[in-house]
Amino acid sequence: MRGIVTQSQDLIFELLSIKVKDLLSFLVFVQFEPDVMPTGPHESIDSLIDFLQITFMWLTHLPVAVREAVHFTCCSKVASCIMEHILSPSHVPSLNILCVVALELDLRRLIQFADSCSIPNLRQCFDELLALIKALLHPDLPQLADNIPLRRQLFPQLNIGKLAILLDKLTPSSLATVSHNLPRMEKTLTRSLAKKLKAQSKEA
Repeated sequence: MRGIVTQSQDLIFELLSIKVKDLLSFLVFVQFEPDVMPTGPHESIDSLIDFLQITFMWLTHLPVAVREAVHFTCCSKVASCIMEHILSPSHVPSLNILCVVALELDLRRLIQFADSCSIPNLRQCFDELLALIKALLHPDLPQLADNIPLRRQLFPQLNIGKLAILLDKLTPSSLATVSHNLPRMEKTLTRSLAKKLKAQSKEA
């Protein structure tokens, strides 16, 4: 009997992971080089959260440990799918800083949802992705590349290899569309930083 229960729970995790990945297929339609400042998360993020809220509500009859595991499975899947998509050279060959801002707004909404679930540490599912996005938006990214102790203090979950990949993709935005609060880096600089971070990643 215990084996049947375990198999059923595993099936729930698998089906939910597939559904989450399917709902995140909207990423193929996202503009990764927008020319306007985003004002909120993508609408599809709210649709995804609506699905998760309804799903979690229907699982209230399950043991607490299983319910919590479902929450972590779903949120981890969301984070990993977004990460895989933006790192993919075929899905996202290039992106600009306005896209990074949009991704941060998506993450804020997802983390807000995670906190509302009242599951301890659920927001940590998004830590690595958030560190990556926050690092790209840092006002002095060259200093972060040079000052390793500072970088580790500010972004302990940051994967510098992944940061290097995104820096290689980063394209400048025109002055007319970039807020004064956002970093503006030329392609030569982002490539230089990416090269430096790749070298550091190999040494680590």
